[in-house]
Amino acid sequence: MESRPPAAIVHVGPSRKIAGTSSEFLIIMKLVEEFLKHTPPGRALPLQHGVFLCDLDACYPAILTLIQEAKTYAACVVVTEIGDSPVLMSPDYPDAVAFLQSMGRRVQLTGPTTS
Repeated sequence: MESRPPAAIVHVGPSRKIAGTSSEFLIIMKLVEEFLKHTPPGRALPLQHGVFLCDLDACYPAILTLIQEAKTYAACVVVTEIGDSPVLMSPDYPDAVAFLQSMGRRVQLTGPTTS
């Protein structure tokens, strides 16, 4: 059986402590910028602001740094490894589908493509 690199979804967002504060957006922007600066090129794909598909092994050091930085700012980080089941994905994310397929992941679209 062929070995595949582990894939994960990484989300950074406000915690209850900072949600709704005026600095919330700036804190999340800073954390996202720092995370992207520390990830290897092409190994983290932004889906929307603060949500990424990642090669977990390649991005692991950047994820650890993100978690530590988030604690400093009272922000929240969620990392969810993608298992062996097919990933349900909106056809509106063709780059994410290609990224997951390049990692050997099965992707099932939630509807027809909208092109």
